[in-house]
Amino acid sequence: MLGFGILSPAQALATLGDQWNLFLFFLGLMFIASLADAAGFLDAAAALAEGAARAVAASCCSPCFWPALSSRPSCPTTQQR
Repeated sequence: MLGFGILSPAQALATLGDQWNLFLFFLGLMFIASLADAAGFLDAAAALAEGAARAVAASCCSPCFWPALSSRPSCPTTQQR
């Protein structure tokens, strides 16, 4: 906002002074996120999410979905009525 001239530097400092607790909250949040990234937590969480996504994708290949690939239905939910 300073770059576009929406706020003057004095207004920015005044707002920062009024909202110091919110500023410290976000500063701490960024610090914790950088520590988690450095410790490899985000990579581990991404690996867990990938494993869960693969499990869901594998369940879509269950025998109930095979009739779409073959001529004989094998799942009661996909049989012709």
